Amino acid sequence: MYEFHESKHREDQFLDLVTEAQGWLYAYILSLLANHDAANEVLQESNLVIWRKHEEFELGTNFRAWALRIANFQVMAFRQKKVRELQPFNIELVENISKKMQHRAADYDQRLDILAKCLEDLSEYSRDLVTRRYIQGDSISEIAQDLRKDSNAVRQILFRIKARLIECTQTKIRKLDYNA
Repeated sequence: MYEFHESKHREDQFLDLVTEAQGWLYAYILSLLANHDAANEVLQESNLVIWRKHEEFELGTNFRAWALRIANFQVMAFRQKKVRELQPFNIELVENISKKMQHRAADYDQRLDILAKCLEDLSEYSRDLVTRRYIQGDSISEIAQDLRKDSNAVRQILFRIKARLIECTQTKIRKLDYNA
């Protein structure tokens, strides 16, 4: 019974990782194929392989790198299968694009972490405004009405907050690049 429960919990965690990966995995595949239908087909194939191999994945390791490697193999298999239907690609170019996309995927996670730290540095008031506008999707006029401010004033406040976030993230990225 305990083994079943532990196995079920692991599968749930793995399923969460796969679900969260769909957006960036699709973008990666699309960047290599430049065709939405083909990208959807390869994404589905990649998901099948990822699920078939789920026991090989070690929770806590880099899921993104593991999934991208599987997707890359699926793209190559797709090309071999559909070689007459697809325009010929320069293999070296595709490999370069693949490497850059993998690097950007890692970069993306790092930038999200930096942004989260910069958001923590904001005042509670500023964080609340950012949350309302960009996470909850409240309109500027709704926020202005709740704060009893002019819409233009709220726009200016949000503009200044965004400028602070940009400055903060760029500073932290430069420090990271300098230390690397």
